Order: sequence, then structure tokens, then C-alpha cells
Amino acid sequence: MLCAGAAPARALMYPGVERPTHEELKQQRDEGYLRAAEQEAIENAREFVGGLALNLDYRYGVQDLVGTVPMYQFPFAGRTKLETYSVRPEFVFTNWLSTYGIVGLHRGENTSDVQTLDLDGWMAGVGVNAAVGLDEITPECLDDVTLDPLFVLPDFNWTHNEFDGIDNDVNAYNLTIRIGGAMRTNYVHWGVYGGPQYQASTRELTVQYMSMPLVVDAEPKDAWSGVIGSFLGVTFKQDERRPDLLLSVEGGVGNRQGALVSLRYEYDVFR
Repeated sequence: MLCAGAAPARALMYPGVERPTHEELKQQRDEGYLRAAEQEAIENAREFVGGLALNLDYRYGVQDLVGTVPMYQFPFAGRTKLETYSVRPEFVFTNWLSTYGIVGLHRGENTSDVQTLDLDGWMAGVGVNAAVGLDEITPECLDDVTLDPLFVLPDFNWTHNEFDGIDNDVNAYNLTIRIGGAMRTNYVHWGVYGGPQYQASTRELTVQYMSMPLVVDAEPKDAWSGVIGSFLGVTFKQDERRPDLLLSVEGGVGNRQGALVSLRYEYDVFR
């Protein structure tokens, strides 16, 4: 039998690392890391950014699915291979919160022991990013380098998907939590991360089988998987917190394997 799953759209709104001025660096070292970090965290939480970003994404994913045909109680398994090209306009409210829209095109197929299902189609949706973590550190022996010891990036999105081989629409809900660390010089950002990912999607699908509509109940073989990734960014102005131009590469591990390449440009309108 056959089934299909929708690939998630993903985003990376990195909170950024701010290069301290000489006065801020002296204050941090005089007061101690914890006291200076607490004060800066409050200031960053209150600061309105008002940034506009545009993300261009390419994703290739492979996912195993299982299910049954309710009418006959017939179990089946399938494998989905899907390419997704998407564009994500994004609005950055603060250093720790942004929201984005998604539009994209799918190209792929689902294979099983019985037949191949066409998964060419399109998607649209919305998502929200948050960013929390520890304050940056500038080591005394490396004044030209600032470290971000820990960041946590929860990302949730919903997408509406239409596929040529499925009569009804498919709604997908994705949660990814990226945990990592980063460093930057005056103009270059670099970081690594990893974390868990969860997906839920429409289970009841109507497909054409031998020219007849057939309802199947399908779901991912394992709703939980993981991601590992890295990013490289460039800041055009030394005093900016987040990269103006960011390239990220991400791989999926577990039941949802594949790769994501994303290019992001951000412009802070109100700065």
C-alpha cells in the first residue's frame, strides 16, 4: 500500500552575539560575568528590533511511514522521498522572538510494495521562533573573539500541503529545538547545534488505487527524530548583534533523514 508525509519548513533565527565595547568589556570583568549577564539579559529582552528577513531554503528528506487500510485492516509501510523549495519572509520582533510565513513547492514520491505515489505539489504556512540562552563571554586572552556558550532555539510551524497523488490536503505540525553554541569576531559568526524534532500530520488520506478512491490511515514510523547543523554568518556593521547574511546547513538523523540548506538575509528597519 502507500502513504505520504509532508516535509517540514525550517527556520534559523539565531539570537546573535554582540561584540562589547571597551567600556562594556571592562564593566563585565569588573562586576563579574553573572551580574553583567543579568543586566544585559533584561536590556535585550526589552529591546525592540523590528527586523525584516528573507529566507531561501532547499530541503531533501527521506522518511519511513506506516499505516493501515481501515476498510480491510490491512497493514502497510512506505518510504517518502521529497524535495522542497521554499521562501520564508520573516519579521523579527525582538532578539528572542520572530514569526514567519512559508510558501514552497514539493517534488517527490512515495514508494511501497504495491505502487508509487506522486508527491509533486505545494505548501503554505506560518511559524514562530524563540531564542534563549546564556550571555556572551569575551575571554581576556582573546579580545577579538566573543563566545556564545549556549543558545536554545525552539521553532514551531504549521504547513498546509497539497500533493498531486492525494485527494485531500495534508496539514503538518513541526517542533524543532536547536541547542548549540557559537562564536564571532567583529564581522564573522560561526556556530554549531543539534536537538530533537517532532512531527505530527494528517493521518487519514484519500488516494487513488486502481482508479478507485481509497482511504488510508498513515503516520511517520517514528514521530521523533533529530537535527545536527552549523551556520556561518557575516555582519556588515561591527555593532550589529545578528548576522546580516547567514548560511546554514542542517542534517536530519533518525527516522527523518536528509539535508537542509538555507540562506537568510536580515535588515533591521528601525535601527
